[in-house]
Amino acid sequence: MKAILLVLAGAAIVVAAAVALVPVRASVPNNPSYHCGAPVRRLQAATRQRWNRDSYLTKLGNPAIPNRRLPNHVCRRKARVRLLTAAGLGGSGIVLAALAIFVVPARPSVPERGEGPPPANGDEGVTPEGG
Repeated sequence: MKAILLVLAGAAIVVAAAVALVPVRASVPNNPSYHCGAPVRRLQAATRQRWNRDSYLTKLGNPAIPNRRLPNHVCRRKARVRLLTAAGLGGSGIVLAALAIFVVPARPSVPERGEGPPPANGDEGVTPEGG
């Protein structure tokens, strides 16, 4: 049971890292496959400035485009969803690992032949051969 929980925890953490690092693409006006970048880069100011610049240039070309369709809104929303998903997966992986380490008891070791407490049924001196 402990090994299964640890494997699941490791898998959840690996998938969380992949979700956070795989680049996001979005459909925005004038570019159906706009490259937003990796969700973890959403936290960097340079990435947000690029989204704002591209939104400004898009809006300059066509002022009728609604703001919710511009890169700075679309990419922030998509990256936020991805980061929340990654945080949920990573958090569940950490919880599973903690359960496996601290809560699930280790398997009891089986005593070797001749070890352990004496028999409790009163057959202390009896051997299997009958004597």
